[in-house]
Order: sequence, then C-alpha cells, then structure tokens
Amino acid sequence: MLRMTPNLHVWRPADTLETAVAWQMAIESQHTPSALLLSRQNLRYCTERGNNNAESIRRGAYILFENYPGTVPDIIFIATGSEVSIALDAAHRLEKDNHSVRVVSMPCAEIFKQQSFDYQASILPPTVKARIAIEAGVPDFWYQYVGLSGKVMGISQFGLSAPGQDIFEELQLNAETAYQMASTLLHQHKQCSLQEKEICL
Repeated sequence: MLRMTPNLHVWRPADTLETAVAWQMAIESQHTPSALLLSRQNLRYCTERGNNNAESIRRGAYILFENYPGTVPDIIFIATGSEVSIALDAAHRLEKDNHSVRVVSMPCAEIFKQQSFDYQASILPPTVKARIAIEAGVPDFWYQYVGLSGKVMGISQFGLSAPGQDIFEELQLNAETAYQMASTLLHQHKQCSLQEKEICL
C-alpha cells in the first residue's frame, strides 16, 4: 500500500549502511515524506558491496554485486530489504555455474526513478531481458523492472504466523527457489537466442 502512495519515498534497506543512508535521506528531504521499512530479524552486512559507498545508495538503486564487473551480465537479480541476501546467495550459486550475474539492491525505487536515463540503463541494461525481482510483497509492482521476459518472486497471501525464516521457507521465498528460477530463465533465453539466430540465417 505504501508503494502505491504518491509522493512518498519507501525505503527497504538491506543492511546497516543502507539504513543509515535512508535515515539521512529522510531527514534531508524537504518536500517528500519517507517511510523506512525495517526488518524484525537480524540481517547480515553486505560485504559484497565492494567500492560502492553511501553515494551509490543515495541514488535509490545500485550494483551491489557482479562477478564480471564492466561486462553485460547474463542475468540480473533486483532485490530490496531482507530479500537482498536471498539474491546474493542465489547469485553465488549461479557464479559457480559460470554465469555472469549482477545483483541490484534497490532500497528506494522512487528515488531510482528520478535518476537520469543513462544511470538507470547502467544499472539495468535494456539488453538484459533475464531479470528476477525478489521482495516479500505483492509481485505486481516489480514487473516494471523485469518486463514481460522476467520473473518476480513475491507473495500473494497474508496472515501466516511463524518465525520469519519459517515463513520464507513455507512461501518458497529462498535462495534455492531463486536459483532454480534463474536457471530456467537463462535456459529459456538461450533457446530464444538460438531460434532468433536460426531465423536470421
């Protein structure tokens, strides 16, 4: 519901650094209110961040991890909040399969939309159709980022009561599901590319 509210910055930070930036941005904002959605469970610090600093986070979305920097990835994970760790775990498994993988952390989609087209395209290259968004919420919001060729891991029910990790496992919102979904998506896109090549020939 918060994502559908106009003129509201919705922040779902993935770790302590993203939380600090979200808090600072909320205080600095003069014309737009902010909502900080924090996790009840402990979240690990994203050591994969590398050289990305607070300035990258302030742009709403940034490349948190990629195993072949500077190249166009085979697949992109887009995640937010506690689900970023799911994307990272799945990405590391795909890395072992020799796939080029990028994980984009998007703590504030509203601010990302305000960035230049060039910046948005550098984070989410239009040529990369294999994309998976992960958030423990209604999937519809994320199709604007994954397109018709991508997939969204979300939830379509409400009211389950249990420890967070148990809920995620019950809803199959985990790294295993993300990995399997990505593997299937990569295979489908490879088949489509081969068919297009045959048509051109």
